Amino acid sequence: MSLLKKLIKRVIFGIYWDNKKKREVVLDNYKLISSASGQQNPEQLAKEALVSFSDYIYEVITLIFNKKKFNVRFLNLEYLDEALSLQRGAIVSTAHIGNWDIGSLLDHKDLKLKVVANLDFPLAGYIIKLIRSRIGFDVIPAKNGLREIITSLKQNRPLCMLSDISSNFPSEYVDFLNHKVSFPKAAFQIASSRNCPILPVFIIRKKPFDFDCYIENYIEPKKDYRIAMQEWANSFEKYVIKYPNQWYIFLPMEIKNG
Repeated sequence: MSLLKKLIKRVIFGIYWDNKKKREVVLDNYKLISSASGQQNPEQLAKEALVSFSDYIYEVITLIFNKKKFNVRFLNLEYLDEALSLQRGAIVSTAHIGNWDIGSLLDHKDLKLKVVANLDFPLAGYIIKLIRSRIGFDVIPAKNGLREIITSLKQNRPLCMLSDISSNFPSEYVDFLNHKVSFPKAAFQIASSRNCPILPVFIIRKKPFDFDCYIENYIEPKKDYRIAMQEWANSFEKYVIKYPNQWYIFLPMEIKNG
């Protein structure tokens, strides 16, 4: 293991595990996940997720300097083509699982992905935009970016949004892992208002620097955005159950009945 990788791992564990209050939050989350996925040891699962998140950060740093080191299989690209054939744009709705930034390596019909990111932090926001621009994304700020989002959809471009961590975002409860869990609703509200399809997409690490990008059939927009939101949550749940240590949920989950 490289010195940089060891350092990143130490920092991540220092932030989320060495601090008692944060460790309790992490453990509560992975108790829920372990119960739904059949894992017997939530503490071990939590530690594996922290290691996996450390790998994600190391991979993103590597991605800046050496894209050739990565192998990505983009599965079912025809679903992306079908969604864009509707000529309404498409929202690629993904989550903090595996390595979502590997999507920047998409090489398909000259498509360049736009990604909506939370840049509402003076230094961290600048770094996020700098990194994601460097690896190949066009970045739209989540705050005050609505006009650019609509323009992108009018141009029939795929727009990437993360839809799994509701902290500080308007949210809605959906059925997830046998509970009512709060997820951000912005992607689904935009899809409803613009009548554009939603593509569930999840990128999973198979081994170091080797990934499968799962593109699922698009979800038709609904007048009631909550219906499409639940359909997306059902898709995402399958990946969390199968790859529980690759979902990075270290902030408090908002749960109604858990």
